[in-house]
Amino acid sequence: GLLAVNTPRLAGVIVKKDQSYTAGALTVQKCDVPASITIASLDAGATLKTGKRLLLVFGTDALNNNMKFRDANREVLDNLGGKPLLLRTGKIELTLDRAQTAPKATLYALKLNGERADQIPVAVEDGKLKITIDTQTLPGGPTPFFELLIE
Repeated sequence: GLLAVNTPRLAGVIVKKDQSYTAGALTVQKCDVPASITIASLDAGATLKTGKRLLLVFGTDALNNNMKFRDANREVLDNLGGKPLLLRTGKIELTLDRAQTAPKATLYALKLNGERADQIPVAVEDGKLKITIDTQTLPGGPTPFFELLIE
């Protein structure tokens, strides 16, 4: 199954299989874990194709440390657990269509408090931004949040 959302300012997909999915300007070519991948323009009135500041969220399974469920289905919670938050790591490859080819784009992993952390390379191919993220290899540790700046 697939759930896709496509608006001018936000696009996203929920993926369960490693295959290509498209929602408007966003195409997820590969995703090696079940996840929600969403990108939104942070600029007032700007679309994904024209915005200069975008937020990318790569949401995977997240649990508290020592969280306990009654069984493997995780339908009944027995112990809420506590810090630290445990995030399932994953790797995604995606492209973002732009109205004009971006001369420069910079992607930052964001800490959970919103501060910028590691910089991740962004390629430009055929007028599209191409992004590969492996949250397991981020020097600052895994995060679901990324800020994309386009000049």
